[in-house]
Amino acid sequence: MTTRPNASPFATTYSSRGGASRSPWTPPRHLGDGLRLAPTPGHTPGHTSLWIHSGGERAVVTGDLIHRPVQCAHPEWAEIADADIEQARQTRHAFLRDVALGRNLVFGTHFPSSPAGHVVPYEDAWRFAPVAALSVG
Repeated sequence: MTTRPNASPFATTYSSRGGASRSPWTPPRHLGDGLRLAPTPGHTPGHTSLWIHSGGERAVVTGDLIHRPVQCAHPEWAEIADADIEQARQTRHAFLRDVALGRNLVFGTHFPSSPAGHVVPYEDAWRFAPVAALSVG
């Protein structure tokens, strides 16, 4: 049995013993209407981050790529649950470099407060600069 191509970022396969298993698909995967999943390996097998493109601007939802804003200054600091620590470090470093160059809006999924902001160069690394909260009403 196979799944529909756009049903999940994982392909379901079945062994001859009748058990199901999941294997990572090969990203990036365009989801349509300005949405794209891109590989951010290291934390978990098949980990991706969601890129959003709209009106000439770009944003990214980090997922488990970065867990605390301090990891912008120290991308080498591992998260306890990183499955492949060295890969996670390399991915964080490349991601931070790229988002800082592009002035992309970053949504830090696990950031405890002010999760939306920009990654900006700071000394020999980066820092997370939260955007001001919007008031609605």
